[in-house]
Amino acid sequence: MAFGLLAACAKPSSASFFSRSNSEAGNNGLSATSAITANAGLRLRFKTSIPSEAFSTPAPPNKVVPRLGELASCPVEISHFKISAKKRWGASEITIKLVEEARVRGQQVTVDQYLYTAGATTIDIIFPAWLFDGGAEKVKERLNDPETRARVKKEILEKFVGQGFEDLSFVQISSYAPNPAFNGKRLGEIAAMIKKDGSAEAQADLAIEIKLNVGAGVVVHKMSDADVERIFRQPFTMVAADADVAELNGESSPHPRVFGNNARVLALYTREKKLVGLEEAIRKMTSLPAQTFGLWERGILRPGTAADIVVFDPDTVTDRATFQKPKQYAVGFDYVIVNGRITIEKGKHTGAKSGQILRGKGAGLKSSQSIFSNQPLMPKFDSFFPFYRTIVGRLHP
Repeated sequence: MAFGLLAACAKPSSASFFSRSNSEAGNNGLSATSAITANAGLRLRFKTSIPSEAFSTPAPPNKVVPRLGELASCPVEISHFKISAKKRWGASEITIKLVEEARVRGQQVTVDQYLYTAGATTIDIIFPAWLFDGGAEKVKERLNDPETRARVKKEILEKFVGQGFEDLSFVQISSYAPNPAFNGKRLGEIAAMIKKDGSAEAQADLAIEIKLNVGAGVVVHKMSDADVERIFRQPFTMVAADADVAELNGESSPHPRVFGNNARVLALYTREKKLVGLEEAIRKMTSLPAQTFGLWERGILRPGTAADIVVFDPDTVTDRATFQKPKQYAVGFDYVIVNGRITIEKGKHTGAKSGQILRGKGAGLKSSQSIFSNQPLMPKFDSFFPFYRTIVGRLHP
């Protein structure tokens, strides 16, 4: 089996549309990542990432954001589409309906998601937003003041009890430089180990101490399988890993999506659970995101498009990365060809570095240039087709 690969998708130059901090976001909860970006000439696109806590507001951002796009006459893309509070599990039925209603009105609205019931961020996410006003020094000053520290602890506990959690055990440390032994463990487990007390109060104290001592990366287990699956089945949902590049041999314990997201889509959600057909799963990773962002030479296999190709076995492709052991490569991908150069051959990296920064026409560049050389765009699919046909013939006669 082979499909076109959306090799890379860097954000175009953008102008900030909403720039309020979380503490200033008001009822709509729109974050500083909301932006209108130039894409494909004069066409505009509104792309936003919405904090999950915003869905408790009277005016949910999934309703507000499409309306903003409608008023601005531009398409809307909502990233990290999810329901991330236990008390609101099941609310994807509502948020999906809001997107569907906007699309029925003729508004172009798409969403993306990663296929896990946990997200990844920093430990800052568990603290009240007002704590960060004024910058890092003010944060330290407040947390070192006993009265303010007590208020912070109280609000941490109230926040997550309000979301339906009994304590902070949904928080898993992914990267903590002062003590790598914390990596991969949840706050409840660490509190019991360090403080001999696994209570919610002890977990909140531990979180404050970690924040005072440089902070940490975290994985947060806050979503339900039902919401993840319901969102994935929608025809307007794209697959996105939302992951940074992770060091394979380092001491961190990153989110497994870094190593397994797309393989998990093909193995668990397509082959095993059969939520969508194989062709639809591939479309969600390739042509849909390419077309959404105006990358017309990417995401499909036809003459004139870039030779970005993945050759894999749909019966064996599997993600091996877990929350306990995340740094494990997926299996079942035989070849990965990027811009006409073989990058993965028989499951092994060849050392080729032919990836490119992809920019919309509005970026003002005459042509894409390789980020590793001054060479122009690598071979198109039509010039690469004979070799592609030979590979597929050998693997799947």
